Amino acid sequence: MEKIKTGSLYEIAEVFRDLYLLRGEKELSHGEKKMLELARGYLFRELQLCMGPETMKTEDDMVRILESK
Repeated sequence: MEKIKTGSLYEIAEVFRDLYLLRGEKELSHGEKKMLELARGYLFRELQLCMGPETMKTEDDMVRILESK
């Protein structure tokens, strides 16, 4: 939560990445799931502003784009 509270896109992206990868290894706790969704929402809104709403319509679009990189 400390990294999310900084408001830094890089810190938020780290939280998203780490929790996204961790969920493939184990079931996330309730708190971890909440943090993942919070980071995902912040990251989505920032990327949507940069890439445009026509490129990134949903959070699933964001995940698909990030997984392809």
